[in-house]
Amino acid sequence: MDINKNANVIVNAVLLERLEFYRKPEISKSLLSENENGTDMVLNLVLDSKISRLLNADKTKLIIKFLMQVEDKEKTIKILCVMVGVFSQEKEGSVTLEEYAKIHAPSLLFPYIRENVSNVTMKAGMPPIVLPPMNLVKLINEAKEIVE
Repeated sequence: MDINKNANVIVNAVLLERLEFYRKPEISKSLLSENENGTDMVLNLVLDSKISRLLNADKTKLIIKFLMQVEDKEKTIKILCVMVGVFSQEKEGSVTLEEYAKIHAPSLLFPYIRENVSNVTMKAGMPPIVLPPMNLVKLINEAKEIVE
């Protein structure tokens, strides 16, 4: 990687492909109330992520699909968010588009997932769930491949 060059990667589009929200009809009161200390309850979230990377033959166009499933351990709520990023590289940069696809491209999609999870829970009349800062490199490296 040449630190004197930029990546020359163009973000052509960031698209929401799918957003699903499920809440048990008998929603736990703990989700909407405060605990004994007067502070908001903390949910024990379980995150599952999957990623697919599609690079064209001449390696100038890339489509990344980042799927994140969020649910609490009690299975009271379940959220599925799939974001798609379309990237291109017309001239050589500091990294190839193939290298960019490994960590950089999925990392650019994560804030959109975080925003959608927060917004959908707020619109459902719940305190918003804000995904915490996390080690994205580890999350992305551990993500399973999307099989379609």
